[in-house]
Amino acid sequence: MSKIKIGIIFGGRSGEHEVSVRSAKSVIETLDRERYQAVPIAIDKNGKWLSATESARMLPATTQHFLPRFDENADKEIAFIGDPTRQGLTFLSENSLQNLDVV
Repeated sequence: MSKIKIGIIFGGRSGEHEVSVRSAKSVIETLDRERYQAVPIAIDKNGKWLSATESARMLPATTQHFLPRFDENADKEIAFIGDPTRQGLTFLSENSLQNLDVV
């Protein structure tokens, strides 16, 4: 059985940025890794949405080992698209799609 991919959005421009990062850390660390794959989706303090690799770097090193490697997308900008037939993250630099099951 394949794992369900869960996008975990955290961060943002609010004064609660650090609280959101800690909440994401808690969710990632407690997910059943046999059933789910966490995909971190961070928003930096300026409002920029970050790739999974950049997002993982915002988390403590002790949390990063719970995540798969996302090296291939290290420096690519991402966007969510509103087309229900293309569910997931779109990497803008190459117009590729990474599917997510839940956000």
